[in-house]
Amino acid sequence: MKNAKRDITLNERDSIEDMAQTERTLFYAFSRALFLSVRKETREALWKGMERAAKNVFFLEELNQMKE
Repeated sequence: MKNAKRDITLNERDSIEDMAQTERTLFYAFSRALFLSVRKETREALWKGMERAAKNVFFLEELNQMKE
């Protein structure tokens, strides 16, 4: 049983990179949906989501650079 368990540790840098990758994936999902949307309100909501995701990626990348 002892050999079956592995200690998996995430450091702060890995966690930040995982969050940034999730935000990038969300950004691309918003962009795909944007071109398929018909209603103006939907396009505006998707555009705002893309903007938030991009800002989050930039913030997380800056944060990760400070950790180096």
